[in-house]
Amino acid sequence: MLDEGERALFRRLAVFAGGWTLEAAEAVCGGLGIDRGDVLNLLAQLIDKSLVVMVEHSSGTRYRMLELVRQYAGARLQISSECAELQRAHVAYLLRLLQSAEPHFSSSARRAWLARLEPDHDNVRAALRWAAAIGDAPLQLRLASACCSFWGYSGYWNEGRGWLEAALSHNGSEIADYRDLDQPASCPLQSVIGKALYGIGWIAWWQGDLIPARAWLEQSLALWRKLDDLDGLGHALFFLGYAVLGQGDVVGARPLAEECLAIARRLGEPWRLGFAFVGLGNVARAQERYAEALGCYEESIALFRELGEPWTLVVALGELSNTALRQGDYDRAVLHCRESLKLCASLDDTWSTSRCLEDMAIALCRQGDATGAARLFSAAEALRETIGAAVPEFHRPDYAPAVAQVRAALGPIGATIWAEGRAMTPEQAIAFALLPGTECHVPSVERPRSSSVLATQYELRIFALGSARVERGGQSLAAADWGYAQPRDLLFHLLCHRRRTKEQIGLDFWPDAAPSQLRSNFHRTLHHLRQALGRADWVVRDQAGYAFNRGLPYWYDVEVFEAHLHTAHQNENTDPARAIGHLEEALGLYQGDYLQENADDWHFPRQRALRERYQGALLLLGKLLAGGDRHAEAAAVYRRAIVHDSLLEEAHRGLMRCYARQGERGQALRHYQSLVETLRAEIDADPAPETMVLYQQLRSGETANI
Repeated sequence: MLDEGERALFRRLAVFAGGWTLEAAEAVCGGLGIDRGDVLNLLAQLIDKSLVVMVEHSSGTRYRMLELVRQYAGARLQISSECAELQRAHVAYLLRLLQSAEPHFSSSARRAWLARLEPDHDNVRAALRWAAAIGDAPLQLRLASACCSFWGYSGYWNEGRGWLEAALSHNGSEIADYRDLDQPASCPLQSVIGKALYGIGWIAWWQGDLIPARAWLEQSLALWRKLDDLDGLGHALFFLGYAVLGQGDVVGARPLAEECLAIARRLGEPWRLGFAFVGLGNVARAQERYAEALGCYEESIALFRELGEPWTLVVALGELSNTALRQGDYDRAVLHCRESLKLCASLDDTWSTSRCLEDMAIALCRQGDATGAARLFSAAEALRETIGAAVPEFHRPDYAPAVAQVRAALGPIGATIWAEGRAMTPEQAIAFALLPGTECHVPSVERPRSSSVLATQYELRIFALGSARVERGGQSLAAADWGYAQPRDLLFHLLCHRRRTKEQIGLDFWPDAAPSQLRSNFHRTLHHLRQALGRADWVVRDQAGYAFNRGLPYWYDVEVFEAHLHTAHQNENTDPARAIGHLEEALGLYQGDYLQENADDWHFPRQRALRERYQGALLLLGKLLAGGDRHAEAAAVYRRAIVHDSLLEEAHRGLMRCYARQGERGQALRHYQSLVETLRAEIDADPAPETMVLYQQLRSGETANI
């Protein structure tokens, strides 16, 4: 039974969709008979009665109701006299939250604030639906406008554009009146409308929809001029310059860039000045005044480096690398792409990552590496599709011919390589682009040992090939640091998958547990995992499930192993020496089977797949060494493959050929007899026909073409 205060809070909490924080519960549900200071105690009582669940999230502690419980509470709220007031308090809280986040989107705190807002995205959606349902167009617009930056930077482009278009389309309402430039500047909502127009134009540009993007941004610009809002003017001028250039209007773009620079100087903010130089550089590049463009970009990069803002630095480096490509300076383009990609790896910026991968791919294409270019083009394509982005219009003159050249060079095998690239995760694509095969060097490709230097480069170093081990800050985590085995197992489970729901994890870890027990087991295990790793945001959660946060600085032997194999296969026909180097690096990482001491079975498919890749790498290395007349080295590799799998006849045949080519035909024949005995003893079978043919050739002395 609930007392009066518990009943009131219980029904009021139904206003939240997707959970809430204590701060939100106090702000929205406090009052009307409940003191804000009492909310925590009442929440604790509802938790004790299993009506509310407490959840540890990467952004802090949150609370939620099971959906059936929330539906019941919602029904009670609907028939209460406080429903409308609760809904408005909910919207007001979300507006304050979004507005408090806004200043941080132009700083290095952007990622933290995006993570803070993500759990409340369902609350924002619910609030927007409610405002639309009651026909409160200004409220709907205020909320949609406040959410522009979150939608834009989080990649919710289609959703954000849909809400913004709906909010701006109330013809005949006061919103249509406020968009009228003849209205006095004191009219309410005009700055909100200006921001919404800017937001929708900004998103449309990212999506490659240039005609509406330009129209929306021009409307926004007109409103900001009327309001004499220099902040809004600066933002709108910058992106309008991109949209105008995308339509080929270089003449129209220059005054926009010059005005943007003048406003930045008036406001005296270095980050604005940096972006203004980017805009001027874009115009100069479009006019093929490359020296001027490079000077502008270098000015912006110097400003952004001084500010220490990686988000802004990635933008400027991307334009600089693209300009180097236009000049044919591929080494410089790769240098800047490499720096950009390292920054992107820590930012989780899908759009910028795709741009950098495309520029790197163009450089590889023009240097004759069609296979590597195809992998990066396709990986970038898959990334762009996840957020609905398009290749920027004024970059297409470089992009389209390079893609066509790559497809023509690869012919029928191109489709397979393209599919492999699309299957790569962003982390794998970045690792692949940064390998030495792309004229870059990654210090961590060799299996690292504990050292103070590496400890400062990576917060975590994770070893799964052989005995599992995790190092934090250069120190190995002991069994006591994990509490028990499952937290460490959960880490490797999340590393195996891009996203996993709680239910999917439960099937592997606690298949017989009841739902309530599964939830308890999971959250306890996740709590211990986060404690062991030293920070909660190593494991993040979104609508698709839980994931290991690959945006933070870490090194994982499996990913480096696979990245080396990617590059080895890319070069096996065109540059065998490079392929050999990558194969040796990969094989050096393989210290044993994946999680070889783990007694559970969830990891067996991954273990088998990696074991097969290791085996294939040995065979390929033996083949390439033998092809280079390095028969003694090849023989050692084949012997290693046979130790790994004594029934692998391809390795036995390779070893027999190596013996023969070194003048040891008798040793090759004896090895065949040993193979016959092994096959009969272990699987009661004879050698394969091709092995028998090789034996007959060796026996008859026909060794010239073996």
